[in-house]
Amino acid sequence: MRIGLWFGNMMLNKDWPIPEPNFYIDQRVGQKDRCVLVYPNEPDAQVLNITGASDPMFMYLPSSFMLVVNSLVFVNISSEFLLSARMGFPYPRKTSVKGTRRYVSDFTATFNARQPFLRFEFYPPRWAVYQTVLLEGSLDAEDYKPLVEHEYIASKRIGGGRTQICTVSPDGVKFHAGGAPVEKAEMADRGLKPLVAYYIRLFEYRQRTLAQSREEFPEMRKFISYLGRFNAEAIAQAKGSTVSVRRRVRDLNPEG
Repeated sequence: MRIGLWFGNMMLNKDWPIPEPNFYIDQRVGQKDRCVLVYPNEPDAQVLNITGASDPMFMYLPSSFMLVVNSLVFVNISSEFLLSARMGFPYPRKTSVKGTRRYVSDFTATFNARQPFLRFEFYPPRWAVYQTVLLEGSLDAEDYKPLVEHEYIASKRIGGGRTQICTVSPDGVKFHAGGAPVEKAEMADRGLKPLVAYYIRLFEYRQRTLAQSREEFPEMRKFISYLGRFNAEAIAQAKGSTVSVRRRVRDLNPEG
């Protein structure tokens, strides 16, 4: 869906300076580490809303977005090696950049899942599903093949570079065979957040991603800084809306 939104925006905004794609949706799905975090919205909500999938940053880095369908909020994130290191799968110790391309080498793996998988503090979700995707083009590489053949990883492969989906519960980390149900985490009332709080956290995650990209790709620093200012403005507007809501509630109930 995320890649489909990217293509759709390119078709609808032909005057934007958007890179010309050279692939189809089925060539991109399941190619990089990915996860979905699911949160509850108001029980009686009737809404269909997509956030973070129609701005300049998404056009150049379509790696995260949020979908709201009635009483459920879905936050989707995907990028190369997003989860690999923390989930015990192969990840590179060396990276280099030439122009706008990143090259990785010297792979290693811990063969042990360590929480949290994401190195960013999202709100605790009601459901969360994680999946590491191996580099299919490197399965026979000298420094990659021995890692992939390790029992920890081999037992979790389900075809090509894909591995079993994974969830986290109070009982620990659990990898699921195909068709196995995903358990729901119980959330205390204080764990429920207003919808705008999830917007803000998503855009804060994108801001951190931009900061990392600015250091990684110095030749694009000026352009990435521009995207950062755009994203920061979105955060400020969302935070401003939360203040406005709180003020309206306070005015309606000054003693509360």
